Amino acid sequence: MKEELLHCWDSFLIPDYHRAVFLDCIYGLLPQQYLPVLAKEIEDLKKEQSPVQNTVRTIIARESCIQQIKELETVLVEADKHSKVSTHMLEECVNIFQSLRMLTLHVVKSIAEWRRQLIFNHLLTAGNESGRNNMDKFKNCPFVWEGGNYLLKIKSDTQFLSFSDVYSKYFNFTAKSDPFLVQSSVKH
Repeated sequence: MKEELLHCWDSFLIPDYHRAVFLDCIYGLLPQQYLPVLAKEIEDLKKEQSPVQNTVRTIIARESCIQQIKELETVLVEADKHSKVSTHMLEECVNIFQSLRMLTLHVVKSIAEWRRQLIFNHLLTAGNESGRNNMDKFKNCPFVWEGGNYLLKIKSDTQFLSFSDVYSKYFNFTAKSDPFLVQSSVKH
């Protein structure tokens, strides 16, 4: 079963960090305890419903949305140079900002689900205490994406909006951390 899990992880390009965290949370389980956990993970991977897969998908969608916002900024800059920024263009900005807000929420929710899986699997080790793991390790486990904690990245990766001349001309963005764009509004 372990080999099948490794094959699934390879097939679905699950990053090494996430493999190690998953295995760490079941460290100390006896075969009769960890085999059902491995079977569930394999089943979820094959259905593309594993918490790590869901989180990766939401992160990719969010990163794509941020890229679209950056591309839209270029379009707005050109339109603004010729005084041709339309209401339709600004409405498109609002729509994509709302999409980013929802995607950010989904990322946070997905990471919470991923952590819940780790915690549940760790709880199965109760009574098999190896001293290697504790609950807090998995409650606060970072979801590593491109070498960094993605939740920490979220805190600042939209701050470019407040420094954009064209976005600042039409919208109120704060230079403070505002990953859900709560402070933003359309200027009148």
